[in-house]
Order: sequence, then structure tokens, then C-alpha cells
Amino acid sequence: MNFIFLIVITSLLPAVSVLCLRIFSRKRQSFLLFWGLSWIAYSCGLICLLVSMENLAPVSNVSLQLRKVIDMFNLLALLLGTYSFIHVKTPSYWYRFSLYLLLLAVMCMIYKTELLSFYLPISVYQLFLTGFICYNVVKKWDIPQTGKIVFCAVFLAWGLCKSIFPILEIFITVRSGLYILEFLLYNMVGLCVLSISISYKEEKAALESTLFKTLIEHSCDVIFYYRLTPYRAFEYVSPSIVARTGFSPSDFYNDPAFYLNLATGRRTEEVADVFEPKLHYKQTHVIEMSRANGETFWGEFNCSLIFGEDNNPIAIQGTLRDVTKGKSTEMENLNAMKSRNTLLSYISHELRSPITSLTGYLVAVRDGTLETDLDRKEAMEIITDKTMLLKKLIDDLDQLSKMETNQFTFDFMTCTATDAAELMIKRNKNDIESLGFEVETQCDSKHLKNYWIVIDMERINQVFSNLLENSVKYSIDEKQMSWKFEVDDKEENFVVSVTDKGIGIKDSNLPYIFEKFYRANADLPGERSVGGRGLGLSLCKEIIAAHQGDIYVETQYGNGTTFTFIIPILKEV
Repeated sequence: MNFIFLIVITSLLPAVSVLCLRIFSRKRQSFLLFWGLSWIAYSCGLICLLVSMENLAPVSNVSLQLRKVIDMFNLLALLLGTYSFIHVKTPSYWYRFSLYLLLLAVMCMIYKTELLSFYLPISVYQLFLTGFICYNVVKKWDIPQTGKIVFCAVFLAWGLCKSIFPILEIFITVRSGLYILEFLLYNMVGLCVLSISISYKEEKAALESTLFKTLIEHSCDVIFYYRLTPYRAFEYVSPSIVARTGFSPSDFYNDPAFYLNLATGRRTEEVADVFEPKLHYKQTHVIEMSRANGETFWGEFNCSLIFGEDNNPIAIQGTLRDVTKGKSTEMENLNAMKSRNTLLSYISHELRSPITSLTGYLVAVRDGTLETDLDRKEAMEIITDKTMLLKKLIDDLDQLSKMETNQFTFDFMTCTATDAAELMIKRNKNDIESLGFEVETQCDSKHLKNYWIVIDMERINQVFSNLLENSVKYSIDEKQMSWKFEVDDKEENFVVSVTDKGIGIKDSNLPYIFEKFYRANADLPGERSVGGRGLGLSLCKEIIAAHQGDIYVETQYGNGTTFTFIIPILKEV
């Protein structure tokens, strides 16, 4: 009966072994792959045992010898599996020992030596293999202590059976029941291997899930999964959505179209396109969006469609990244390129007129076309004026270029607000009055003397002079001007204002008056053409910014303009 049971099991084992080996090799689980190889070797060993039992073949001794060699490689496969479980390379000496014993076995089979001389070296080697397998499990495997004890106990019992039974076969007749016991022990070993592997995989999967969840929840980018069928809904939105947009994940879970709240007025269709599975789906979208507090930012969607079995899109997965800094840099580069093109165009335009005049008068002087001294004198005055105009233009461009490239130097000094005010009045009042302007000056020198500021005197006077020049250009009819030097109510800033009664500035021009080359009210139909280079106010803004101050304008078109700049007061001297 036992023999029949052994035949049935032996016939089934190879098929099951090959099936397991195929499964594990596909899943690339090296630990179980070695166990599958061990199972195949064990099956082959049982076949050899079956052949040798009951004198089924005249080559029973050869079958027993083959079985012993196969059992050696059975244990070797299990040893390789224990190293693979901890991702450690198997020492090469195990391969050398196995090769030496295999050569010894071949020689014993060729010279037909007695079985004891054949079995004994291999049995000793099997005992070593059994011991090292148990050592690896106890010392190096990261599994519960109970699992280690159970596995080692079962495996040690089976390993001893595999080593001792063949030697006993030489001296006594081993009953088939003992082989069934060995078979059951091996299956218990297999059960332990499977349970350890399953437990390890579950722990690894839990760890990976925890790490993946931690990675997603702490990612700066927003990660989302948007279901398309059978109904539309956000299945997942990472917590970083709060930092990026100010909205919570629950806002998106409760409303499948809540993404429209991210769109600014003119960008609604662009945001909606991200969540529409069109035929030619665009995977990357860079869109200007709005946060919960109304603040705008640039977001980059990177999405991909997920398709079902019928090849129809069932979901959209993607990320949302804040690319405001990168977009700002891109726009700054575009503006810089536009500014360079404008500068080249401006230089070409502004230089052409005075150079043409200079060329004409110089040719006239050279050729003697100007006959009278009066004509020559007028020509020289025009040449001088145009030359000074060119010098002023070149100086402004040079200063602006240095300011933008951080090459502009300042000579900062500490002085009282009175010192700064008196310098600006002294340097400019006579010139303005010589042009026929009435100047009203408001300056409480005694009060201002109590406040200290850190400024570059020459640069601040340059700002003041540019503001005066601007007022003169726009105040041809109403030649009245008011200068005010004071400290604000909080005693935090020194405030300088220049007010004129000129034509003023239209509201539509106000956002652009501090931009380079912009000239408000220049060449407007029905208005007096006002010349200029469009650089003065840009320089003023840059210089005041370098003083950690601010400059702004108040105007009413047709009733004059007030330019004001402020400089922080030094708290301690």
C-alpha cells in the first residue's frame, strides 16, 4: 500500500515541480525559483528511489547513486535560495565543493566502488549544507523568531533523513514508511518556505505601500486620479493640493467639476481640456490659474489617459506642478528680448534725426554754403545742441544698461533730510526759474534736520532733476511748480514731491510710465507733441529702488501731475 502511494506521489511531483518552476520564473522570485529547482531535484530523486526499490531494474545501484547525487544538488538549491532571500551572492566555494563531489561520484560509478565509499563524502557534505542553511535562516533572515525555530526544526529533521537514510540502506532494509515520512517532512519544509515567502512578500508590499503613500503625501507636486466611466469623479487627490491651490482634497471629491474653480476667467476652456479625453489628447498643459485666495499662479499639468479592455479611456492620471518661477523667468527673458529689440529700434530712431541735422550743417560749413557769420553762428549753435542731445542720450542708455546689469555704482553717505533737500533746491531752483516757472518750495529745514537718511546725493539729485525736466516738458502753458520736502506721519520715510499744473497723464498711460522708452501723451492726435527719450522715469525708478524706497505718481488729466519718491529714514545713527 505504501509502495503504491509512493508511486502515485512520485508520478505527480515532476509535473507539479515544473509548473511551480514556470510560475516562479515568470514572476522573477529568485528565492522561490531555487525552491522550485529543489522540488524538481527531489522529484527526480524519488524516481530513482522507485526504480531501485523492489528490484524494478538491474541497475538499482546506479539509480541509488544518481539519487544521492541529485539529493546533494537538492540541498544545494535550497542553500542558494537562503542566500537569495537576503540578496547576498552565494560564496563560490559551495560550487567548487559540489563540483569536486560530482567528479568523485562519476569516478565511483565508473570504477563501481562500494556504495559506502560513494555515499559517505556526499552525506557529510549534505550535513554541512543542512547546517549552513539553518545558520543562514537563524542569523541572517529577517523573519519572526517562531518562524525561524519551526523552519529549522523541520528542515534539520529532513536534512538528517536525507543524509542518514542512504547509509542505512547499505546495512538494513529501509521500510517504505520511512520514505513516506521523509516525503512528509519535505512537504513540511515546502510549506514553511511558502509561508515565509508569503509573509515576507506581504511585509514588503506593506512597506512599499507605506513608502509610496509617504512619497505621494509629501510630494510638492499634486498627484491625482480622475475617473471617466461609469461616472466622473476624483478618485484620489494628494494632500499637496492645499499648498498649491488653497483647496482641500475633499473639495475635489465632492464635485467632479471642481477643477473649474482653478481657472481664471479666460482660462476656463484650457483647464476643462485637461479633463476631457479627446482624440488627440494633449498630455502637457501650462495654464495660468487661480488659488482659493484669488492669487494667480502658473501650473503645469502632466497627464496620461488610462484605457480599459475595450480600448476606451476610463480615467486620467496626472500631476500638477507650480511652475510660476520658471514661467516668470521665461517671461522675463521674452521681455528682455523685446526690450533689446525696442532698444535697438529706439537707438536707430533717436540717433537718426540729430545725426542727419549734424551731417547737414557740417557739410554746409565745409562747402562754404553758409555765407554770413550769422548763418555760421546759428549753424554752430544747432550743431552744439544736437551734440549735447546725443551725449545726453548716450549717457542715459549707459546708466540704464549698468543699472540693469548691476554694474551701476552708488556712493552712499549718511546725512540729514535737510542736507538732501537743500542740495536739491540749490542745484535746480535757478535753472527752473530761468525758464519762467514760479516755484513754491515747502521745506521745514529745522524739522527735517532731526531725521537722518542714507543716500547717494548725486543720484538722488539726478532723480529730482529728471522729475523737474518731465514737469517742464508737460507744463508749457501753466508755468507753476510746487516742491515739497517732508517726513510722513509715521516718521518712517523722507518724502519728496514735485507738483506741476501741466496737461497731466491719462489713466490709460499710468501703468506704463516707468517702463523704458514709454512716453505718455507723445504724438497723440489733437495734443501737443511732447518729445523725450522715455528713459528718465525708468532711471528714477531704478535709483529709488536701490535706496530701498518707492516712487509713484498722482495725476488728473488736464489738471497737472504730482510725482513723489520716498526714502526710508535711518532709525539709529
